[in-house]
Amino acid sequence: MNILLSVIIPVYKVEAYVQDCLHSVFRQLPEGVEVIVVDDGSPDQSMHIIRREFQDWIQSGVLILLAEENKGPGGARNLGVANARGAYIGFLDSDDV
Repeated sequence: MNILLSVIIPVYKVEAYVQDCLHSVFRQLPEGVEVIVVDDGSPDQSMHIIRREFQDWIQSGVLILLAEENKGPGGARNLGVANARGAYIGFLDSDDV
């Protein structure tokens, strides 16, 4: 698949919001978009929720999970950019819907 857009979402302490965020993204997702979630060393259950609820998207390769020690949102976004395959890059906060 030719990736037109990479959407990068940093995750840190958002277990109450991240599921709604990703459901919103995947309800609107057109072809040619990849979603990169970067675990910024989150100490809560955010990544467990993502792995449990979005397994099909992970297996399809549309949802890519990356992890790093906590560097803040800028560091997480930079890691996402370094791994993005899209011609364009967009950012979304993990509590956005």
